[in-house]
Amino acid sequence: MSEVTEQQKPNRVVTQPEEPGYWWVNQNRETYQAEKAGYYLFAPHLDKLGKERIQYKNMAELKPDDICLHYSEGAIKAVSHVIEMVKQGKRPVLLTSLPGEELGQVVRSSYIELDSPIQLREISLELRLTYSGETFNRKGNPNVRYLTQLRAEFTTKLCEQFPDLASKF
Repeated sequence: MSEVTEQQKPNRVVTQPEEPGYWWVNQNRETYQAEKAGYYLFAPHLDKLGKERIQYKNMAELKPDDICLHYSEGAIKAVSHVIEMVKQGKRPVLLTSLPGEELGQVVRSSYIELDSPIQLREISLELRLTYSGETFNRKGNPNVRYLTQLRAEFTTKLCEQFPDLASKF
């Protein structure tokens, strides 16, 4: 029987657990309440004008354990954790009054409301402009997009500033 040398041993691949993605979700009052009550995110394939939007495509990028910050009425109101991969489906019943296509993408997500919503003005302009990616415009206001990916640095610095937010992760 021949001896196996160190060079002949198969390489063991050690993989690191994948870090969660961080996302900013813009929701109006009705959408926030409906999606929170149903524990999901929903984006139609096409908008009310029949056009595909990049933020709707972002839904396909969500994966289990990703973390979403839910922004509505001028404040981050909740954190949610993505539970399962995106599925194609009909617009949930609680959202039937909203414009847009009936078919779309649904992601199950567990919402945890913040004890005190974080007002946009409480988040430093420097943080919004430097670390957020495409979430904010040049003036530091949220871009009009349903779902945008956040840089991990933005989320880390935000959690340092707001311990209540960090406790929801």
